[in-house]
Amino acid sequence: MELKPQLVLLTLMLAIPLTAVACRDDKTIDNTIDNSGEPIRLGEYLGLPGIDLARSSGSYSVSSEEQAFFLEREQKMEELIAECMAREGFEYIPVTSPASIMFPDVDYGSEEYVREQGFGITTSFGVEQSYEIDWTDPNAEITDALSESERQAYEEALFGVTDSDLTTVIPETETDTETEQAEPLEDGTDEPSEEDLSDYFSESCRGQASEKVYSVFQILDELESDFTLIEKSFKVDPRILAADTEWSECMSAKGYSYENFDDMWSSLRSDFVSRLNEIIMLSMPDPLSEELITGKSPEEIEDLYRQAEAEARARIDQEALAALQEEERDIAISNFECSKSLNEKRSEIAAEYETQFIDNNRAVLDEFRNQLQE
Repeated sequence: MELKPQLVLLTLMLAIPLTAVACRDDKTIDNTIDNSGEPIRLGEYLGLPGIDLARSSGSYSVSSEEQAFFLEREQKMEELIAECMAREGFEYIPVTSPASIMFPDVDYGSEEYVREQGFGITTSFGVEQSYEIDWTDPNAEITDALSESERQAYEEALFGVTDSDLTTVIPETETDTETEQAEPLEDGTDEPSEEDLSDYFSESCRGQASEKVYSVFQILDELESDFTLIEKSFKVDPRILAADTEWSECMSAKGYSYENFDDMWSSLRSDFVSRLNEIIMLSMPDPLSEELITGKSPEEIEDLYRQAEAEARARIDQEALAALQEEERDIAISNFECSKSLNEKRSEIAAEYETQFIDNNRAVLDEFRNQLQE
């Protein structure tokens, strides 16, 4: 129950206009761009940061504007939840989560990060990451003071379902003869189906708030195919292809052969992960024998495993690992240096295509803008 549905919804929300779907048979790609007037960026027009035709598939940094947008939507949703819970007879304090909980303060595209961490594929292995945040859920004190039945009613109002609804209580020892079973559902089963869970959630306070805050993005559904056509046109624009060639030649001069950035990213990710796993698997801890763990408490068994894991880490070929990480850094630095001109050109050309998309779909986009601001 700790996973906040709005985190998933935001991911889907920001991906809506960029979703790759099959083109309709009755449409063709048109490379004609109207260069008259000032270009308009789609994200700025919609008030929706993160929507950028020029963003490469390997770009995963979250801008401060995207963070602010998300936190604003989350806060609005939290306030609606509090209002709903009050109507149900419960106190709920809107949760203001620090941005650092969801967005680590890391600029993945900066030169400093690239030189230290490369792409972050193999270089994060073995690094202890600690995010010490002085924050607690203000509603924990409220739920802690409730009886078991009150807590269940609270969770049902908030989420639509409780943990006890999802599990059957198993006896702790073999001597227990009575097992508390969940009441059968309408379909005769003991466990709710995904459809049941979806219905429970949609009727809950969090589900209703989520619907009010994020249903506006359904307006963009009808534009997915149109945007895909623009996206395809952008990728085959002669100027983009020329810029990709220039980037490829720059990388080749540094000793790396890739057709374009996306080709490099997909290739590197699978290659480096595979090679890292090969190094790690060679030093995996040996399974703990039954003789070794017999009579040991869970805490003692955990200590034994941690000791075996530490010994396994000590057996890792550090020279091979360091060489792999250095290779990643070298490619990342080369990409950073070769991408400066490419990124500028992609952004400039993307603005033209986004302007055309806005002109072609202004009525729907304006409807979205107006509802988003309500």
